[in-house]
Amino acid sequence: MVFAASLATVGEFIGVTKGVKDLIDSGRVDKRGIRPVLHSLEKLYFTPNGILGVLKCIADGEKPDHDLLSAALIEFNDGEWAVQNAAQSLDFDALPAAHFPLRLRSSLQAAAYGKLSLRRDLQDALNLPFEDLVIDRHRAVELVSRIKSLNSELESLDEQLR
Repeated sequence: MVFAASLATVGEFIGVTKGVKDLIDSGRVDKRGIRPVLHSLEKLYFTPNGILGVLKCIADGEKPDHDLLSAALIEFNDGEWAVQNAAQSLDFDALPAAHFPLRLRSSLQAAAYGKLSLRRDLQDALNLPFEDLVIDRHRAVELVSRIKSLNSELESLDEQLR
């Protein structure tokens, strides 16, 4: 149930960024407020060398190196506070309505919720002792696909806001 709800959240986010560029170009967005938003989007992005790299390895049918997995899990877990802060800064009500139109505020909040939802699923799958860590290859493929979709939408928002 939680998995299906999380997948739906990420699925609803896909494509929600369409039209944001038009809003930016219209001049209705406060350009001064863009820099912190861009910084927050960077914190939500899954880099290729972290958890994404480990999951790609598993999705390709390989067993990740213990040191690689350990380093990726430490980085993933240590980054929790930064992701939480970034998500809070992109919350619909945290962005001033006078400077950020509804569509943009909604898109940014969807990005934050998509990241938090995906992080919960990743924590469920990965935060186990190394000896007990068994991730089904199909599950890894699904998680990699969701990460790529989220990253693609984050890239789109980033490009449109610059």
